[in-house]
Amino acid sequence: MSDTLSPAQKAWVTRRAKMAAAATVPAILPVTSTLAPAPSASAIVNTYSDADLANIKVYRAPEMVAVDEFRMVEIYLDRADVGCGRRRFVVMAMSKDRVRLFNPSRLITIEIPRKQFDMGHLLAKKVDRKLLARLMRENIATADRVNDRVQEDRLSDGGPDAVKVLEWLDGRAA
Repeated sequence: MSDTLSPAQKAWVTRRAKMAAAATVPAILPVTSTLAPAPSASAIVNTYSDADLANIKVYRAPEMVAVDEFRMVEIYLDRADVGCGRRRFVVMAMSKDRVRLFNPSRLITIEIPRKQFDMGHLLAKKVDRKLLARLMRENIATADRVNDRVQEDRLSDGGPDAVKVLEWLDGRAA
């Protein structure tokens, strides 16, 4: 296999080779048959020539550009992870096609289509930064307590997005 392929391209070629190998196996096998061991995935992938691999076109999603200032918006969403209705989110990053939003109350990050964001968002009015920061810290502490008690991640603690929002709220971000 060519060394110029990215890991994603190699994975795609491997999946395609596995599907091709699976298509050659009969759907119903007799119970008494003795099958030869299946070839390894690397042996299947190595059967492709460099010319075949060079013709592969890979779709690259537009890069998300991180937002460098605090901006809270209100938008109507109907999603299982955040609920249905008008909710407040902090804008974390944007691309031509997608927008990444952070929900401070649930400490989760979601992505929505840019078109939906552009058509439905409003800038949030009367954002009490101190109250929002206090509620986020309480939710993070609760998530940490629950996760420590059950020894697994049951509740989201917000990860790096929560840290960034708290920096914005405290005025520590540049």
